Amino acid sequence: MARHLRETDPRDDKTRIEATKGGLLRDSYRWILDHDDFQQWRDNPQSQLLWIKGDPGKGKTMLLCGIIDELKKERGNRLSYFFCKATEAQLSNATAVLRGLIYLVLVQQPSLISHVREKHDHAGKQLFEDTNAWYALREIFIAILEDPALNSIIIIIDALDECVTGLPELLKFIIEQSPLTSRVKWIVSSRNQLAIEEKLDNVEQKIRLQLESNKDLITEAVDTYIEYKVDQLAREKKYDKETRDAVQRHLVGNADGTFLWVALVCQELADPKVRKRHTLDTLKSFPPGLDPLYERMMEHISDSKDAAYCKEILAIASVVCRPITLDELKALAESLEELDQDELKEIIKACGSFLTLREDVIYFVHQSARDYLSEQAASTVFPSGRAVAHCGVFRQSLVAMRKYLRRDIYNLAHPGISIDDIRTPLPDPLAPVRYSCVYWVDHLRDSKPVDSMATDAFIRDKFLHWLEALSVMKKLPDGASALQKLASLYREFSPVATTLHRDSLQRQSPTSASDALSFLMDAIRFLSTFGSIIAKYLLQIYGTALAFCPRSSKVRVKFWNEQHSLKDVRGIQQWGPLLHSFEAHTGMAVSMSFSPNSNTLASSSADKTVRLWNVTAGTSTHTLRGHNALVKAVTFSPNGNLVASASFDCTVRIWEVATGQCRSILEGHTQYVQSVAFSPDGCAIASASDDGTVRIWDTATGSCQRILDGYSDSIGKVTFSTKSNVVVSDLHAGKVRIWKDTMLFLEFEGNEFGETAFSSDAKLFAAVLNDNSVRVTCTATGKADIIPRSDGCVVCSVAFSPKSNLVAMGLSDHTVQIWQNGKLFRIYRNHRGHASSITFSFDGSSIASGSEDYSIQLWDVALCTSNQTPEDHSDMVWSVAFSPNGTVAASGSADKTIRLWNVTAGTSTHTLRGHNALVKAVTFSPNGNLVASASFDCTVRIWEVATGQCRSILEGHTHIGLKHWRHLHAQCWDSSQQIRARRQRDLATSDFL
Repeated sequence: MARHLRETDPRDDKTRIEATKGGLLRDSYRWILDHDDFQQWRDNPQSQLLWIKGDPGKGKTMLLCGIIDELKKERGNRLSYFFCKATEAQLSNATAVLRGLIYLVLVQQPSLISHVREKHDHAGKQLFEDTNAWYALREIFIAILEDPALNSIIIIIDALDECVTGLPELLKFIIEQSPLTSRVKWIVSSRNQLAIEEKLDNVEQKIRLQLESNKDLITEAVDTYIEYKVDQLAREKKYDKETRDAVQRHLVGNADGTFLWVALVCQELADPKVRKRHTLDTLKSFPPGLDPLYERMMEHISDSKDAAYCKEILAIASVVCRPITLDELKALAESLEELDQDELKEIIKACGSFLTLREDVIYFVHQSARDYLSEQAASTVFPSGRAVAHCGVFRQSLVAMRKYLRRDIYNLAHPGISIDDIRTPLPDPLAPVRYSCVYWVDHLRDSKPVDSMATDAFIRDKFLHWLEALSVMKKLPDGASALQKLASLYREFSPVATTLHRDSLQRQSPTSASDALSFLMDAIRFLSTFGSIIAKYLLQIYGTALAFCPRSSKVRVKFWNEQHSLKDVRGIQQWGPLLHSFEAHTGMAVSMSFSPNSNTLASSSADKTVRLWNVTAGTSTHTLRGHNALVKAVTFSPNGNLVASASFDCTVRIWEVATGQCRSILEGHTQYVQSVAFSPDGCAIASASDDGTVRIWDTATGSCQRILDGYSDSIGKVTFSTKSNVVVSDLHAGKVRIWKDTMLFLEFEGNEFGETAFSSDAKLFAAVLNDNSVRVTCTATGKADIIPRSDGCVVCSVAFSPKSNLVAMGLSDHTVQIWQNGKLFRIYRNHRGHASSITFSFDGSSIASGSEDYSIQLWDVALCTSNQTPEDHSDMVWSVAFSPNGTVAASGSADKTIRLWNVTAGTSTHTLRGHNALVKAVTFSPNGNLVASASFDCTVRIWEVATGQCRSILEGHTHIGLKHWRHLHAQCWDSSQQIRARRQRDLATSDFL
């Protein structure tokens, strides 16, 4: 568990930082120990937060390193700390901060690990890495901080300004938690940044220590540091006393209280190329101030014989997403390929005022160096613009991956080998492309226009090899994310994609652009379906993944010759209509809405939350918390930047999609809010409530502009037909009213009706009648058509497609029906409860259905289940596992069966029948004699491999969610091959452990 939690050990980070900066000099930080502000924070129980702030290069990080050392010396002090660094991905996000802090707390007080174990037992490592990691870790850390057993502790976070991802959430956490208990004290540091100041100024029990306001103390500390560095130089360069004193005088006179300036100048003077006789002339060439110094260094680089190399390296270092190795650098720069390692190191050393090399990894000496290159020196480093630099990294990434990636790159040979049994060979054939494999799409995104021709060719040629490499690196989730970004780019530039190819603009035809997107979507489907298999048995990308892939799959057709076993498996004909099944809500899914670009789905639930989902990946991006009751309705603004949610707590909340933050709370209703809608221009919001009113709100200010009243106590839906016209349905009165401003413009009525829906343009209105037929009414004329129904099922939800030509219904028999021209067009089955909510994507290609079984299903409108031959699974394969000796494969399917396969012969040996619902997971016992299967029928079954007979049925679950089967193997078998059960509380009330 601790191994999963640990992404980096902050203690090691501290050691590295001190070593990189030449060691920690006590005399350079001891001033703060006697400072009144520090002593007040330390000694006053009411002073919870010490905030140290100052400009770049003022020594904040080393100051905190010194404080940590001094506080450690005091008996009884426990410290947990973290050093943020913007240039390193694992150190630059809020989630990583919490992981590091929690890790150090648990190292010092292991008894608190119970707060982590409760969640970790269900989610495993993904608890700390998936899209909800911040929220899970936040809850864990709060529980730890509130635990009475927690010993007094000091929490220290350095460089808040270098927390690139999730800074608002981290600041909010600090603001909320720092005043709560005197047992926990906080120290944070940051640059002088307005965004941070605005937040931390809200903390009452804080002490702000401004370095610029303590200029004399800082200057004295810098002078001490200068004396130390000059003594070092004098010993190494054998200065005489006159030279030594001259160097010290110049540094003291020009340092301006900046440690970094001193360090950079001394680094240049220490260069063997600077002769002792040239010391003073060289010294005088360095101007005071960081930016002037960087400018001088840039001029020196520009005048050198290696200027072209240096500028290319600086450009690449400035745009990459994480520090890269020497091997990765050579792969990203064609001009560097012919250089050997020593020559490359020499050139990087020539960039020494900006870059440093540690264990063959290239880092910036300081964040200010990267800032300077990206801003003041941008025209020098990026003469054609940053986008061209990104384009270069993207293109070279494709070249390198084409060169290095191949099938079975680690020469594993055995198709059933587990990822846990793989050892990285030396030299590592993936070393040059580890960066490229993960980040190539990020550079494509930032190098617009998009080169879709090159990307399409790469995906078609190297897709399986790329996935194999990602699996080896345990980076498949990054690959899934990359494909999602790529799909968004394709959609953005379709139907006519402008491409930059060989330095000339070409036009890609709508047909080829559409075909490229089609192949990419098939590749995404392939990875989402078989990713869990590939992640564990990477070579099965060429085995069971291809074998069980639908016969019409573009990936299967393109790469079938790579298939190494199971050649006789026919597979299903086409992908099933079910694209994703989302299970994260802990209550019924009540309402859903797609973003205008159809890339994001918002779902509201009885669990009082709203969740945002990446539609392509099927993953949750944000959980929006704040409502105190069931969230009845959710909708996106026309530009997709905001989400509005209506709740039974009588409020409407407006959320930012990008951050998940609540922008405003609209209060005024006195009863449940049933519906919410944005105006077409996004400037207004309408909300309908059981208090008999519709309120119109200003989106920007949150103020109520007008109130429409005169309704019964149950308003169904509200929407806008134009910028100012509001359309409202009154359930009990059976009326639809159209308002223009505050004037009733049109009203028509019929029978009392149940669930309702408006078309996207509000020209059509659908209402479920008492006999469960659906009436579709034209809001302009009142003319109505009836969709008759005779199956006896209750219609729980109804929705129009964007073009209004399809009507979707969610039914009490757990199905979703699509009707066209009054005739049944599609039926989708996968829910285990009433389909309580339903919505179409804006492009009409997908339907999302929510159910009282807590799940949300995403369906492809174009697909329906096809007939299968008796030898095949008749629906999608959800899980594949291999016996320990690799000779038998087991596949679990949505057709409720498990099949056992002879891997060598490629034939089915047994079909295991007994489950009454989709089989989500299968696993073999360690000796290979038994197979366990987990199903949505709330049971686990144990089967004998030799006979195909069911040995036992494990019952006890009352609800099955996808997340509960992630660790089936570990839960089913102990070392003696036997099964043991332990009863736990119910959401998954019994786990078999």
